[in-house]
Amino acid sequence: ELRRDGPDLAVHRLSRPTMLAISRAIEDQAAATAGRPLLTAGFQTEHRYRQAEPRWRELARTSAATLVFAEFSPSGSAPGQPGPYEVALPPDAALRREWFVACDGDGCTAALAGWELPVAGSPTRRCFEATWTTDPATVAHITATALRLAGIYAPALDLPEPDPTPRTMDPRVALRQTTALANRIVSYLDR
Repeated sequence: ELRRDGPDLAVHRLSRPTMLAISRAIEDQAAATAGRPLLTAGFQTEHRYRQAEPRWRELARTSAATLVFAEFSPSGSAPGQPGPYEVALPPDAALRREWFVACDGDGCTAALAGWELPVAGSPTRRCFEATWTTDPATVAHITATALRLAGIYAPALDLPEPDPTPRTMDPRVALRQTTALANRIVSYLDR
């Protein structure tokens, strides 16, 4: 959806550490500035989500809603305590190859999406064809798509309705937010 909605976005081949740095930067920027955002993320496997679960439970604590997608079972489990909605992906879902994170909030709109390239060899050499954006209209579309897919894959969940209108931002504010996120990404790449 990110590529379809933003065909002009640059696409890069990124390593797992770079994807992680960008993801963490978006997550932390959301926690620092987004108020009560709607957060969505794709982890591919349950194991990868469980490694990040404490972090995502903390992010969910102050979000309007948080959805995480992976090959969970059973489908559509709502957390027993405040936390993300876990949306199980069926075996044939294209999202099982995707790593994505999106924040749709008043102080931060950002999304990263990458599909994992089939590479022979070590799992530590994972590589993704990825793009990211801070465009509010594109992020709103991605969030609406995630909510729609969650409704299909986990119809029992009581999810918020997507807001059909993207956030409007003063261009100076949008530039400051994008610059802050870009600076956070650069600093996380050097860790």
